Parts: sequence; C-alpha cells; structure tokens
Amino acid sequence: MMNSNRSAKHFDSCKEFYDSTRPEKIEELCLEIYHELHPNAKKAPSFEENGEVKSWLYSLPDFAELLYDPETYRQKTVEEGHRLLELLDSKIDALEAFSSSSPLMDFIQSQACSEMMSSSNVSEINKAVDHDTITALSELENSLSALKEGKLTVITESLRKQKEDLTKALTMLDEEELCPGLADLEIDIEYAIPDAGTNTEKRIDVLLSRPDLKRYAIIELKQWTEDSIRVSFSDEEGETECLVSVVPGNKSQLHPAVKVRDIYKKTLKEQLNDEEAEIRCFVYLHNQLYNDSQLFRVSRDMQINIYDDCAWPNNIMYTKLWHGRLLNRLTDLLVEK
Repeated sequence: MMNSNRSAKHFDSCKEFYDSTRPEKIEELCLEIYHELHPNAKKAPSFEENGEVKSWLYSLPDFAELLYDPETYRQKTVEEGHRLLELLDSKIDALEAFSSSSPLMDFIQSQACSEMMSSSNVSEINKAVDHDTITALSELENSLSALKEGKLTVITESLRKQKEDLTKALTMLDEEELCPGLADLEIDIEYAIPDAGTNTEKRIDVLLSRPDLKRYAIIELKQWTEDSIRVSFSDEEGETECLVSVVPGNKSQLHPAVKVRDIYKKTLKEQLNDEEAEIRCFVYLHNQLYNDSQLFRVSRDMQINIYDDCAWPNNIMYTKLWHGRLLNRLTDLLVEK
C-alpha cells in the first residue's frame, strides 16, 4: 500500500473510488480533500465558483466512471460525439448560406462596404453603445472582412476536415474492444511529492498503484478545451520550452505532458527509491473530444519531444474519444498477466 499519509484521500479499490465520487457524494468528498489540503482555511469553498474545487467536481467522477464502468462511459462519449457532428453540420450549412448570398457578395465588393469598414467613426460609435451591441458590431465586421478576403471558404473547409476526423474517431471507438473495468488497484487523490529546491510540495492529481507488482500510473487530469488555452514558447540556454496558459487568468505553466514526465515521474521514482518500480505518466483531457489541438501539435510544429520516455505506442496524452486506448494502456500496466 502507498503511504496514504502523503495523499489527501486514499482508496483501496476502484469501486470505492467510484462509489465516493457519485453526484450525490462528490461535494462531500471535495470538501474533505479541500480541508485536508488547506487545514487553516477560514471558510469552505463555494461550488458555484471557478477554481480547484469545481475542477474536482468535473474531473473525478468522470475518471472514476472510465475506470469502473468503461462501457457506459463509451456510450456517453459516442452520444456526445454525435451531438458535435450535428453542430458542425449546422455551422457548415450556415457559413455556406452566408457566403453564397448574392446581395451580400455585391455589398462586400462595394465602395460603401470599404468605407464602412475603414471609417474612423466606428470606434467612436462603439464607445457610445452597450457591450452586447459592440460585440455584435465586431462580429459583423470580422465576418465581412473574412468574407471579403475569402477566409470563410478556408474556415468551412477546416470544419469539414474536423467533421471527417470526428467521424473516423467515432467509428474507431465504436469498434474498439475495451478492457473491462480495473478492480485490483489502489488510488490516491492529490498525492504529495516534494518540490525539489523548495520546502513546498507538488501534488499528483490521481496516482493508480499496484504495489504488489511495483507498478504505478500518474494521471494528470485537465479540464482544458482548445478554446481555453494559449500555447507559447520560451527559449533558454538553447532549449525551447513549451508553456501553456489558461484563459482567463493567463498564468503560464509547463506543457502537461512535459510536467508529468520531467517533474512528477522523476520525483516519484526518487521517493519510491526502488529500481524495479515501473512508473508511467498520462494526461487526460476529459473535456476535449479528439486529438486535434495546440497541445498535440507542438511536438510536430516546434520539434519539442513531449513523448520522450513513453512506452510504445509513444503517447502520453489522451482526449475523450481516445479513452479506450488510455484504459487499455492502464490495464496493460496495472493488471497482472
């Protein structure tokens, strides 16, 4: 058994983890974890606000269901994917209708449109109207600019490609043979590891353990979606570092795949002090449906090896449509052959 004194909450089985994270119990569990992490807090956190506690609300029940009841999880994910397909269809239809309107195209090419879009009075008008109207005017101006420059065609084609990728991913998930739910493992939530060079601690979101087999899985749970992050790069001593900031807030942090590999895994290995221990790292973006985002592209576009030190098939990050592959890899690691 892992030293449960180093975690905010320890579970002896996957079923116990699942039962404790059901909707009617999750707030109680989150409060228990919060008070363990912040014993001197003067007031309890609100579940209505954004922040750590609300993040747990979304991530822990989701991940527990994936481990314990993968078939139900797959069904829900497929349904969510088909809803997104319908949304993409409606967006594509709307863009095609908008860009093919003859009167609109005539106006786009007119002198009046050019004068309107370049008018110095636009900013003065915006100052005098309410926020919603400013937003509407801005969206109109952006749409007209995109249409005039031929960008709407590019956007439409991008949506078609997104739809094609999503359809393929849904087909693969529907045909994928899922491993049964994991049972014989221990689970630690907010597992503490020392932060090298300081007197503080870092905490692993979820640590899955089979101490009898000396096998461990570090899970970094992320609530991020593509529209909530900004990726930037820092060059220090000739080495490019990938940073990610979350909107709003804009506080930069290491790319999650780099963080779990270079910090969490290394520190946990030192803490366990066992050469035979096998540790694998995983990042699960349970709100992002499929792997077409900035977080995945940095490896290709910036030649940053976010997959170094990963077991075959050299993947460390998974999104919702790839949860079956994540579960199968966890099973390969944590189930005795």
